[in-house]
Amino acid sequence: MTQQEDLLSENDQSDSIVETGAEAAGRIYRDHSLSVREKHRAWQDLVESCPDETVCVKSFVFEKMERISLHELLLSYMAEQKKVEAQFFTDERDVVYLCGLQSLSTNESIEIREPSLSWESCVHKIADYQDWEMIPGRYRAVATKFWPKRFVGGFMKEISAEFDETGTLMEISSQMMMTVPRFRDLDYQMEQLFPAKDSE
Repeated sequence: MTQQEDLLSENDQSDSIVETGAEAAGRIYRDHSLSVREKHRAWQDLVESCPDETVCVKSFVFEKMERISLHELLLSYMAEQKKVEAQFFTDERDVVYLCGLQSLSTNESIEIREPSLSWESCVHKIADYQDWEMIPGRYRAVATKFWPKRFVGGFMKEISAEFDETGTLMEISSQMMMTVPRFRDLDYQMEQLFPAKDSE
């Protein structure tokens, strides 16, 4: 039995319990031990092997319930994650990466405060970090990519990614973040990295 087939079954239960596609999809989504790739393979197997069903989801924009196809939702979500992942690793001008480490046992996190202008530089900062003893047990590296020059109504886009000790991508997400005070304390560093052009 493959790992994906095992994810779609409950062989450890003595009673035969029929799991809906939505329940299986949710269990995969909540399993933080699975990488992004493993989740995608499991969802793809679910789409190909389980009948479709209608699920109710809340629209973030209009805050109302919508009925949509589970298969459509999973396929759209996987496609969006792949697009976000590609954008995270793409070299671009006027971007900033912030990185840090997070303990899996205590959720304690340590930020490496110096920003990076490229993903490669961010990787080097994580690899060169000296105070590993401050991270108890297993950890994940967390990196966030910002576009500080692209503001939309006071919001700034960010993509956050988490990696395990081997560098495997475990989580990735994109959102628009309000420029709350925890970002403003980086203003000085941002201004040094991206000096304003002299007005003509």
